[in-house]
Amino acid sequence: MDVRIHDILTRNARLEPDRLAATLGDETRTFGELDLLANRAAHRLTAAGVAHRDRVVWWGPTDLAALEVCYGVTRAGGALAPVNPAFGEQEAAAALTELRPRLVVAHPDCEDAARAVAQNLESGSNPIIGIPTVLRYQRTVGGELDSTRRATILSVIRRVMGLHGEASEVSGSLEWRTKGGSVERLVSVSSGGGRTTIEGSTNLRSATVGTYISGGLIATAITFLGISASVGGPSLSIVGLILSIGFLAAACLGLRAIQRKRVNSEAAKLERVVYELAQLPHGPRADSPFPTE
Repeated sequence: MDVRIHDILTRNARLEPDRLAATLGDETRTFGELDLLANRAAHRLTAAGVAHRDRVVWWGPTDLAALEVCYGVTRAGGALAPVNPAFGEQEAAAALTELRPRLVVAHPDCEDAARAVAQNLESGSNPIIGIPTVLRYQRTVGGELDSTRRATILSVIRRVMGLHGEASEVSGSLEWRTKGGSVERLVSVSSGGGRTTIEGSTNLRSATVGTYISGGLIATAITFLGISASVGGPSLSIVGLILSIGFLAAACLGLRAIQRKRVNSEAAKLERVVYELAQLPHGPRADSPFPTE
């Protein structure tokens, strides 16, 4: 008879819910608490599309939250694959490429790093700046959206994206997009065959080019003036030359940080709008990790 790890937890939670199950430093969990949290995690994983034998990556430290995710993954039928939170971006990207997980669950302390690597793998980084300039998220759920909920769908999109945009019907799909400006955004919802597909994308190419050209020209001009002053003086100022070149390098890093922040912000909006729209065919979920307002 096969006994799964979460079956043991369920049995102990039923027999001795107040018995101590795990401790780590000052943190403790009883069997009842751990069972409840694992069940909540399993529901969220299932809602996110995790099915039998799917790999789920835990990206974070070894703490009690990891234990809750571990039990939740097995209860959802998946397999847990932890990633060392000390990995650099290249090491983590190689691990995710090898594992091909259905989902990555990240500890709050590792969320930015996990999001950056996941975006690079899913969207493809710009080979020059190492940051994705086109973001895409897609999710398919069971059930078809009622056509009468068009206003509700647009309300969710506009609230999450923070823009009014324009809506249209294209080949049976409802599309919302923003036109003009340096950032192009598109969200589409299509139903058929008993399923609904939600897709969201953001094109940041023009915004990225504008940021790097304007910022780069200013930084280059300042650097050139600094070098000219160092070389054209009575004597060559090595210190001035080094400082000027150092300023250019710092400016490049600063521009990359600005663009990374913009990418993270747009990615968070896309991820949330796709998630919230995915809940509409089945109505609101009690275990939604996002507030309604």
